[in-house]
Amino acid sequence: MSNDLEKSLAALCHSFALIPFPPLTIMMTGAFWFIMRSKSQLINESGRKALDFQMSILFYIVVLWGLGTFQIIPPEISAVFLLGIALVYIFYVISVIFAVTFTIVGKPFNYKFSFKLLTSENSWI
Repeated sequence: MSNDLEKSLAALCHSFALIPFPPLTIMMTGAFWFIMRSKSQLINESGRKALDFQMSILFYIVVLWGLGTFQIIPPEISAVFLLGIALVYIFYVISVIFAVTFTIVGKPFNYKFSFKLLTSENSWI
């Protein structure tokens, strides 16, 4: 596999995150990573990092939405949690753009605030 093709496919792992429906982003990234991970170490690492980040962001959004919606906290503060969802999503999009850019250039990229669910030591897939 050529180096440019490898970088492009690795960047595609990150790019699936820009689909605006979170379950679909995780399924698309997961399927692509599962099929292509044996082809290249870069694709394998990019797919793992992208899936970890997508699942982490989904968790953060669900927690913030739950706190803001189910009145677990006082209603005066719940708007702050709903605003937090918007900020998390903005952070998500910017992080994905950076990941795609770094991957295409050939530099390693690590997502911030990402759970390490699919690391090579404890991969459950």
